[in-house]
Amino acid sequence: MSDLETKFKLRNRSGNAVEIPFHAKEYETAASMGLTLSQYLTQKHGSETDETKYGSVVGQFMASAGMFLGEDYATGIRPPTMKAVVSDGIQLSAITRNDGSNSNTPSGRLLFPEIIMRTIESELRTSHDDFLGGWENMIAQTASINGQKFDQPIINVKAPEAQGSNPIAQLAEPDALVSITVSDVSRTITTKSIGLIISDQAQQATTLDLVSLILSAHARGERVRNVEEHINGIVAGSVDRGMSALPTFQAKTLDASLSTLGDLSHMAWIKYLRQNYRKMSINRIITTLDTAFAIEARTGKPMRDTVYVNEGTFPIDMSVDNLSINAPNVLIVDDGVIPANTIVGLDSRYAIRRVINAQASYSAIEQYLMRRASAFRIDYGEFSHRLYDDAFSVMDLTVA
Repeated sequence: MSDLETKFKLRNRSGNAVEIPFHAKEYETAASMGLTLSQYLTQKHGSETDETKYGSVVGQFMASAGMFLGEDYATGIRPPTMKAVVSDGIQLSAITRNDGSNSNTPSGRLLFPEIIMRTIESELRTSHDDFLGGWENMIAQTASINGQKFDQPIINVKAPEAQGSNPIAQLAEPDALVSITVSDVSRTITTKSIGLIISDQAQQATTLDLVSLILSAHARGERVRNVEEHINGIVAGSVDRGMSALPTFQAKTLDASLSTLGDLSHMAWIKYLRQNYRKMSINRIITTLDTAFAIEARTGKPMRDTVYVNEGTFPIDMSVDNLSINAPNVLIVDDGVIPANTIVGLDSRYAIRRVINAQASYSAIEQYLMRRASAFRIDYGEFSHRLYDDAFSVMDLTVA
């Protein structure tokens, strides 16, 4: 990594501004720990300041370097231009090398990669909008690794809903109902990139907040495509994930009266949601828009004119104590992501595991800082796979 070094100001717990040295190699250190630079700086310097009162450590570093992401009309503070970030410098303090010699690279340049990655992280990894937020709610576990390869755990359950544990004698070993192994082949996380190139003429007119906005918009589209790819591989099977397609069954096995392609009955729907209650509870559904309409228009669905009304001499109906069903949230995907007339139900507590390559962006950051290039590349790597196959239930509405 480059030997660029500078100092940023941080308010200590007494409110006084103190200088904190910052080295370009701290990106590498953070990556080796599986952390973003922001997380690493909080762990390293968080005890020296009051982040609740003065803001996060990286936020205070940004402010001291003049790296603002918005305009303050009251004070006249504006986001820096990309020319200031890349070439001119934003503040008076200069970056020095380890030998004390000056460098023309501005200090804000050291924070630029982290600012951009922090900005698009919410779109690439965490989002609370309708589509991406729905996907986030399906992730049971997220793991960060340092590199592209990892071993995929395989969970094997010997039908605990059909076989209970047996009485055990003193010092005897229990029945093994669950085993966890790893796959024979290591999986590889594909690294993808989002590139940014700014011409010399455009650097003066392009501000940091505009770059942030543009990359965020692109990152969301990229994120949606990635999620659809993950869903397709998880449901339909994927060689890269080492997974075959999930098994399916027909809705008519739950209601023999179903005879038309794409039709669903209320009886089949309730049975579907309840049938595996011993080992899972379907709280998320993935399906296409047409199939979602089929669920909504299912025959026998209780309506206002068919619900029970407490009238008559003996106004008594029944209540079910153990129906074990809650209304699942539905994530609608485009045709082709999963097969038509297919309902993919899952228990989000056990279904999907996501693995993130924390070091994917390191080489791009190093190249940017050392070359003082006007092009910047954001690398990221993410891989999602089924954690527990029995946490899925796939029903199709075919009648063949």
